[in-house]
Amino acid sequence: MGPPLYSPRFYETPAFSTYTSNGQIFGLVSIGSGNRSKPLSEYTHNTTTTGTDTNYSYDGVFNIYDKDVARESLLKLARNNPTSTTDKSHKYSLADADLFTKNIKLQPESMVGITTDSKSKLLAITDATRFPKAGESKVERVAPYALTSGWYYNFNSQKVQSEKVMSTPIVINNDMYVTTFDGSKPGLSGDCGAGVKGESFMTLFCMPFGQCNSGSVSTHRLNLGAGIVGGAVGAGDSSGMQRLIVVNVDTTKVPQPNNILNARYNTINKLIPQRWYERR
Repeated sequence: MGPPLYSPRFYETPAFSTYTSNGQIFGLVSIGSGNRSKPLSEYTHNTTTTGTDTNYSYDGVFNIYDKDVARESLLKLARNNPTSTTDKSHKYSLADADLFTKNIKLQPESMVGITTDSKSKLLAITDATRFPKAGESKVERVAPYALTSGWYYNFNSQKVQSEKVMSTPIVINNDMYVTTFDGSKPGLSGDCGAGVKGESFMTLFCMPFGQCNSGSVSTHRLNLGAGIVGGAVGAGDSSGMQRLIVVNVDTTKVPQPNNILNARYNTINKLIPQRWYERR
């Protein structure tokens, strides 16, 4: 992802979810980048001979298709000592050559479409490709499971790395919510000169491919207010059978429709076994 000095920094743990593509179960590892130790840091791309800011990349959320985690043939069972007539013990082995998900790189955001080596790369999704084009009812998939290793989305704010991912993505029912902090936004200022710099935002992606068949950039993004704030999953009704995204915002001032505020997720009661035993 670039030289170590300029490479994006990852502070938060990734989110993990599972999906199915043509009968194949696969995992999706979602992680966001952002220098949490310097939340107000930002850079300006320039062309001066002494400037080094051109080496920095925008922070984003990166999603890797784990094509090994659910494979039945991932581990190989072999005898510990094949030539021994007395040692009948076996062991499971895993070699690097047996892995499908490895040595993944980013395909530049400027490079659009599938190439001959896209199978080992993450492809970029932008605001122009997240939703269907005018007159179309379905979005054209940018990063198909069979042809790529996943996708990523850069938060292209006013300056490079001014918008950073500040928490672990929330994944629920094929939706992913990513909270970011943008230090280039005005925030709040007081009469005495003190204030809070920057604003936080929540962005909604449709999983597992990051694209939605309806909506727009504005309906899938929510301003959370000044400073570094976030959201969480909470109860949607008194029965405890519904979940929603809880954020501290004045909902009367949010333009509608907004898919983040309007999302509801129903749960069901079911027995979860807490004990097990083996029979020989």
